[in-house]
Amino acid sequence: MLNEAEAFLDWVRRSPQSGSEPIQVPGEWEEASRAQREGNLLGASSWRQICLAATQMGISDEKLAAFRALAS
Repeated sequence: MLNEAEAFLDWVRRSPQSGSEPIQVPGEWEEASRAQREGNLLGASSWRQICLAATQMGISDEKLAAFRALAS
């Protein structure tokens, strides 16, 4: 059964591409995204949204910077 699944995924990856990006199967985009973030649990967009919400709640920029330093 595993061999059949792997053969199917290989077949999907060999399909004609519509652009320059390689064809990916479920989970590959997420894996690449995690590797690109180099261990950071949050992407830049998520962190910006958290900072915006925190600022709206009255948390200072200095305190946000301290939290960011702890996460790095």
